Amino acid sequence: MLGKFGLLGHHISYSLSPVIHRFSAGMLNLPVSYDLFDIPQSSLESFISSFQLEGQGLNITTPHKSAVARMFSIKNKSINTLYKDDDGNWCASSTDGSGFIQALSHIDRSLEDFDAVLILGSGGVVFSLIEAIDLVKPGIDIKIYRRNKANDSGLTEVVKRIDFSSLSLGAISQDLSQLDQSKVLMVQATSGPLRGDPLEYLVPCLKTFDGTFVDLTYGSHSALLDYSRKNGICNQDGLPMLIEQARLAQELWWKRSVPYRAIWEHLKL
Repeated sequence: MLGKFGLLGHHISYSLSPVIHRFSAGMLNLPVSYDLFDIPQSSLESFISSFQLEGQGLNITTPHKSAVARMFSIKNKSINTLYKDDDGNWCASSTDGSGFIQALSHIDRSLEDFDAVLILGSGGVVFSLIEAIDLVKPGIDIKIYRRNKANDSGLTEVVKRIDFSSLSLGAISQDLSQLDQSKVLMVQATSGPLRGDPLEYLVPCLKTFDGTFVDLTYGSHSALLDYSRKNGICNQDGLPMLIEQARLAQELWWKRSVPYRAIWEHLKL
């Protein structure tokens, strides 16, 4: 019997998830299909209900992570994976945060190297990020820079001690001036680059930065990542995290996964 899997989102034709999971299923000799399901918000609940009748697992991406979390009564959080437990019951989880933590190892970094994490953006993925960060290193300073306050209360339910500021050059530069920047992890978690906004106006905050910069997007990345690469700042784009969170989803679906290096080399062909 062919197992049905896929990626649920909207405007997601750029995604590499089908490449990763189809390759992985082949490597593991699993008879599964993996497709893109580009579904608008208005059709989200009907799609989920229909998929649960015949599917085996889903990845969830923008803009549906928080909406699907609410459908599964995971309040104020974000999920990126639906799977069936051993009794056949549908479950919801997020592998984003753990995938992010694991991805740092590919640039020889860990959370233990940092005293502060500065996150640009407050969208769905950030819920999972801060939860994983706080679990691995309780007490680390977390600062979030956002364009609006819509998710502030939900994020503080996940980690109470977060500080918030506007997503502006002045706010970020001011905070960096008061920190040991070599021990700062800056994370670009907005969808700006995917929408044609490379965030170039924020680049001056990196002029004296000697910490670590991670951009969670891949393909269409930010001007901040370009500057980091050109100026010797330790950096990473979103591909390592994408691979690691996909491998964790495979463990939930299939109880096994393909090694990171095999997927990385396949994507680079």
